[in-house]
Amino acid sequence: MSYLQCSARRCVNNQNDLCVREAIRVDGAAAADRGDTSCRSFALQPESYENAAAQIYTAQPETDVVCEAMHCVFNQDCKCRAPSVDIGGPAAGKARDTQCCTFDSKKLV
Repeated sequence: MSYLQCSARRCVNNQNDLCVREAIRVDGAAAADRGDTSCRSFALQPESYENAAAQIYTAQPETDVVCEAMHCVFNQDCKCRAPSVDIGGPAAGKARDTQCCTFDSKKLV
């Protein structure tokens, strides 16, 4: 598990910059940089939304990150092995507006 920090504050799963989900999925199989990644688990809060998930679940910093970014140094068998992960997207309205800010491209020889 990685320590997950999330700035996608308009996501239904965001509770005080943590995620109420036990696991998230990062897309970007062919990503060359972090702008090519996104959090597939992102779901936009409706305008009149009261965070029911946050009332039922307490967000924990430790979160499993399933990762499809095959060119990231932290990806091992589609699991993120970074000690901490930062998901960006403070104004995100769609999953594609988010990104894995922790992404670090493998140096291809």
